[in-house]
Amino acid sequence: HDFVHIQENSRINVKIEADKETQINGAGPNVSEGNMQELYQKLDLLKNGDVLVMSGSVPSSVSHHVYAEMMKRLQGKGILCAVDAEKDLQSETLPYRPFLIKPNIEELEMLFHKEIHTEGEIMLYARQLQDKGACNVLVSRGGDGACLLTEKGSAYSLPAPQGAPVNTVGAGDSMIAGFLYGYMKTQDYIYALKAGICAGSASAFSDQLASKKEILDLIDQAEETVWKK
Repeated sequence: HDFVHIQENSRINVKIEADKETQINGAGPNVSEGNMQELYQKLDLLKNGDVLVMSGSVPSSVSHHVYAEMMKRLQGKGILCAVDAEKDLQSETLPYRPFLIKPNIEELEMLFHKEIHTEGEIMLYARQLQDKGACNVLVSRGGDGACLLTEKGSAYSLPAPQGAPVNTVGAGDSMIAGFLYGYMKTQDYIYALKAGICAGSASAFSDQLASKKEILDLIDQAEETVWKK
């Protein structure tokens, strides 16, 4: 790892596991202009074929255009950018053609102010995001799996493996990591989708983030049962 160290502690978020999972998220720390310049210097070291994931909210001290500003700065360098964020943080990056965006169903509904019930509706709105610039749109559906609209125009929908959720914290981030791993390993979007779903599911089935072995084992199990080779 190669972090940018700030003066303040990072925020503490509390997740309550009861009949319904509840979260209490703290405010983000103050990030100085000097901290941001240090971050941009690290970003400038990225090269063709590298991957940049921009995920989550940003502190109030940071520009809410920051993800778009990062992508604008890196234009033309052949970097695969993945964005997982709400509202303007994500939508402002679309003109810079992010390789991947990953809204969940709730975020997709908020974005278009519509209730979404079917896979057809998911693909309809995913295509609108693609028309605005996104290359690949991965829509997570929690326990129902995920839908993917690829840059080649192919649409896929796969269910999630069966299992008992233990802790869903980090499952969405794990899905992005699994998808990128699967794509970089095989250049195959179907395998990438499977790897993404299984990474998210394996983490949800674990107290902590899942290990690589747990994820790969779940892919193999799902191939034999859920997806049937």
